Amino acid sequence: MLAVSLCGFAASQNIRPYQFSIKTEKKFSAQAKTMADNNHFLFFTFNKEVRQDGKYLWDRTYDVFIDHGDDNLVMICDHEFDNYYLVTNDSVLNIDKERRDLTIFRKKSKSSEFYDVGAENFISQIKGVDYYLIPLKKHCRMKHGDLLVESSDTIIRGTSFTKYIGHSGIRYLYNEDTDRYDIPYDDISLAYVNNETNYLDSVYTTNITDNEFKNETIIKVLSVSNDNMYPLIDSIFDFTNKSYVGYSVHDNLNPPASILGTRNTSFTDEVLDFPLVSLNGDTTTIRKEESWLFLDFWFIGCGPCVESFQKIRHEQDSLGYRILEQEGIKMLLINEFSDNAELIMERMEKYNIDDIIYTAKGFNKVYKASPCPYIILVSPDKQKVYEVAGKVGDCYQELLKAKEKFEININN
Repeated sequence: MLAVSLCGFAASQNIRPYQFSIKTEKKFSAQAKTMADNNHFLFFTFNKEVRQDGKYLWDRTYDVFIDHGDDNLVMICDHEFDNYYLVTNDSVLNIDKERRDLTIFRKKSKSSEFYDVGAENFISQIKGVDYYLIPLKKHCRMKHGDLLVESSDTIIRGTSFTKYIGHSGIRYLYNEDTDRYDIPYDDISLAYVNNETNYLDSVYTTNITDNEFKNETIIKVLSVSNDNMYPLIDSIFDFTNKSYVGYSVHDNLNPPASILGTRNTSFTDEVLDFPLVSLNGDTTTIRKEESWLFLDFWFIGCGPCVESFQKIRHEQDSLGYRILEQEGIKMLLINEFSDNAELIMERMEKYNIDDIIYTAKGFNKVYKASPCPYIILVSPDKQKVYEVAGKVGDCYQELLKAKEKFEININN
């Protein structure tokens, strides 16, 4: 099983490890160990829904397969984005169909933990279902903040559950105003375990920042079985499969080099001439476009990016036009990680903005447009007039002010 072969990886480099940690209440850990002892294989599906300030943002469904035996293997499948992770004793394998990438995250040695950001991404997807993840604790100290401090029995619709109450303790978020991690936040969690089956039923997590409600995550386990899923896993991670032809292969110990963007207002020739391809297959570049440009770099699965898509669609539906286009600004929403136009078109169809969606796989190698969404306003003479990244919020007003100021300076 799992006859996976990835050849040509370079020798280990000295990279500072990321640290992971997990704390659990003793009773919770004991139940998880009992689950592992009683079930060689565990296969379950769960749905994860995220809300912000009471508003629905997104939800995804994941499959998880765990071998609680000697191999201690864990496989995760993200249904929506066809993204797969496979954790074995000495590596994490990742198949990213959006970016057409195959990546291996290796341990530095047999006794060390996984330490690449890729492993952190993997863990963040399944935060909340730690109850089952005994195998992972052998390989990495998981980055899960919840300290489960209290448990009690409860009856819900005639079914007996154990309710676990937990919190992360005060941690800190990055504050752009002070350039420091000084914004306190806390995660409050409720986890429900079915006392008859000992299966995890649901997890509710509320993230509180500065004593204000911010985010809510709802995890519901949809199905659980003890089926052996190795035949399916072997077929997915068969990298000789023709469907993987053309995929890029990466190793965390030998990451691909990238050329970082600069704070300068001018762009390099590589950036100006990088091909931007519409979903219809038409190609343009920043240099070819003669008008003002609104460049919004995004990727599938980016929550803040989805918010901006919804805003643009709302403008079109409510006003009959897009605000920036009315101001003489051409909009290009650019996926810099994927050239899979078919998949992108399928995901973006509901936003009715297909005409302004472009792909530019590899753009991040000539300009670091991150974190996403990453927005740049470009003048007709190809100067960077405005930029904002991450939680961009309602940036139109500042963007238009920057455009007006630039035009006044040019005229004077």
